[in-house]
Amino acid sequence: MRDIAQKAKISSYTLSSLSEEIKNKALQAVAESLKANKELILQENQKDLAFAQKLVDKGELSKALYNRLKLDEYKLNDVIQGIQDVIKLNDPVNKVLASTELDEGLILKKVSCPIGVIGIIFEARPEVVPQIAALAIKSANAVIMKG
Repeated sequence: MRDIAQKAKISSYTLSSLSEEIKNKALQAVAESLKANKELILQENQKDLAFAQKLVDKGELSKALYNRLKLDEYKLNDVIQGIQDVIKLNDPVNKVLASTELDEGLILKKVSCPIGVIGIIFEARPEVVPQIAALAIKSANAVIMKG
């Protein structure tokens, strides 16, 4: 885990220097890839569900958790639209949030910047991965996901 965190921190430096245009192009590529691979993604989810059903039958997985694993075309379309919506958002990085003139020619500014690395723990929601990734890209943060 330490190695993953160190690599994420290093990659966060690159992410923080990306322009809004590059981040939006990356997000568009993610959305297009999800669209192009929709059938494959749904097929793979069916395999996951078949395996999960065996765990439910053995009592090793709850039915509620099984239901959260389901990814259908509606959910996937919603994820793709969500990424499109994130693209339309203003870039949250390098925005002047407050500015105060302390003295003549001496201005103190509060400027938004990426956090660096964000850790996310989630359970059995395949649609969460691209949603989190989209927000991380837009905000120029590296992300470590555990799900």
